[in-house]
Formats: sequence, C-alpha cells, structure tokens
Amino acid sequence: VSEEYKSAPETLYLTVYLIDMFLSQHCIEWQKLQLLGVTCMLIASKYEEICAPAIEEFCFITGSTYSKSEVVKMEGQVLNDLNFQLIKTQTESIH
Repeated sequence: VSEEYKSAPETLYLTVYLIDMFLSQHCIEWQKLQLLGVTCMLIASKYEEICAPAIEEFCFITGSTYSKSEVVKMEGQVLNDLNFQLIKTQTESIH
C-alpha cells in the first residue's frame, strides 16, 4: 500500500509505530487488524504527507471491507487512546 501511494518512508514508520502503540494497550479481534492498519496509515499520511489520500482511498484498498464511517470511528479511537501523541518526544526516547 505504501509503495502504491508512493508514501514517504516516514509514513510507513509512523504507521507501524501507531499500530504498535495501539496494540500495546488493546487486544483486538484479528478481523479488525486490517481496519487498524489502514486507519493508522491514514493518520500517518495526514501527519507526514503533503497530499494524503482521501479516506475513501483507504476504504477502497481494503476491497471496501470497511466503510468510511468505520475508518473515521477507528481513527477517533486510535487518536484518543494515544492521547493524540503521534510521536515520541526526545526525552521519552532516551529512557
């Protein structure tokens, strides 16, 4: 997905970081892992990319398995659960 949309490497790194942080706090059904993945990529794209793909693009790449409203709902959950902390601060990464 990252290659198809020609995303910056930082977008992929942030996506993986967000997935890892979310899963360190929650157990989710394996059926929802794809939803979590595309949602974290959406968040990372909004943060890292100049022109992030639209939510509909992320729904499309899942084969329309998830609706726009499901992605938006998961986006809110991820951001709230991570307290909108998308990156580690310098002092956090030292410890």
